[in-house]
Amino acid sequence: MKKLLVALITLSTALAANAQSLKGQLKNHAGQTISLTGFQYYNTNILANSTLDSLGFFSLS
Repeated sequence: MKKLLVALITLSTALAANAQSLKGQLKNHAGQTISLTGFQYYNTNILANSTLDSLGFFSLS
């Protein structure tokens, strides 16, 4: 049971370490919504959404 618990904690830590974020600025698109889309064959998946602030900054994670 202890080994299973250690394995689960290690796995969850490793998965959290792979989390990434994308930040940037699109000056001419302030207030618009952007999305990060993933593709798998003919299917699309929305991975993240964000609305740009008044200066055009965004963050996708």
